[in-house]
Amino acid sequence: MMRTWVWALSIPFLVVGTQTPATPDKAPTPLKQGPLAYYKGHCARCHGDLGGAYPDDFTKTKSKEDLTQVIESMAAGQGGAPLTVTAELEAQVAFHYAIDQKTPFLSWTSADGNTLKGEVTPDTVVTATVAGVDQKVEILNRTWKITLPANAVISSVVVHAKTDTSEAVLDLGKSSVSHAVPTKKTAID
Repeated sequence: MMRTWVWALSIPFLVVGTQTPATPDKAPTPLKQGPLAYYKGHCARCHGDLGGAYPDDFTKTKSKEDLTQVIESMAAGQGGAPLTVTAELEAQVAFHYAIDQKTPFLSWTSADGNTLKGEVTPDTVVTATVAGVDQKVEILNRTWKITLPANAVISSVVVHAKTDTSEAVLDLGKSSVSHAVPTKKTAID
């Protein structure tokens, strides 16, 4: 009987001792190359600043796969800078959807200590929250910057970019870019 009692007491101790720690921050990582900077350096000379030379609705007739293939081919060819990292290519595709939809676009490009930086399309108002609390956002040219409070978790950061007609949301708990890339294999409706 004594053995059973000691054994029963040790089980709760073992359970407590083997509990997993709080879930670690699983936020996506910052992009190594921001889509706006890449586009400005490798695409704008032919396609215009922010796609000014693209026809209206240029993504409407292309599936995600088709647009990805076109961008990948152009980057390796005329752009002279192949997009070899999947996340960078997907971010460029997402940026092109934002260009075509004429909506703001945000990307996350840097985490240095408690300072986060990223890109934003021009002529937008940028706001941010960390765990639902408003944070100061600094804007310089096409770059946003947030200094996180102590012990803040990156995955709790949400950045908004607004214009008079639309809004983009960058949730760092889910993505490094504000626009989800459509997953349909058929042309976008």
